[in-house]
Amino acid sequence: MSGIIGKSPDMKSGVLGKFPTGQVVQCLSKHHGGTLESTTLASSDSFTKFTDLEISITPARGSKVMVFCQVNVSGSNYNDPSPVLALFRDTTKIGSGDTASARIRASVGTTIFSGGYNGAIVTNVSWNYLDDPVADGSTAFVYKIGLGIRGTGAGTAYINRSPSDGDSTENQRDASNITVMEVAT
Repeated sequence: MSGIIGKSPDMKSGVLGKFPTGQVVQCLSKHHGGTLESTTLASSDSFTKFTDLEISITPARGSKVMVFCQVNVSGSNYNDPSPVLALFRDTTKIGSGDTASARIRASVGTTIFSGGYNGAIVTNVSWNYLDDPVADGSTAFVYKIGLGIRGTGAGTAYINRSPSDGDSTENQRDASNITVMEVAT
């Protein structure tokens, strides 16, 4: 029975064995092809969280969770807002930069759009984070992607669409994903 990982040699007993350290125990993914938007000011440490880009996982006691995020973003104008993204476990922001005075704590930011031709540009942003949620085997954790806008001005940050979103071949619709993997420790 050397080819079976995680089951005892006595398959009738149904007793689970311990997975080797680093083994992926389960993998879940959520794909979203629709559009989303936010006018929330990340500079106020606020982010809009979307059920379309959240996923729940119940890891075994002691397991860690590897989170992969891939998001397509754009902003409605060319100075503010530049989209800012953050990762959350339930209501707690995780995997973000250190506190530094008034600076925005985020997982990732994007470039500022600097000219009119950028009205059709969507930026692909990807990042990952290995979380240690203190799993007990019975608690579900919900991982969420939050979107906000940089600065103090008005504007909108978008997911899966270009800023102008005109009905032409100059604009596109994209897809974003969040994937979680339980990793045995």
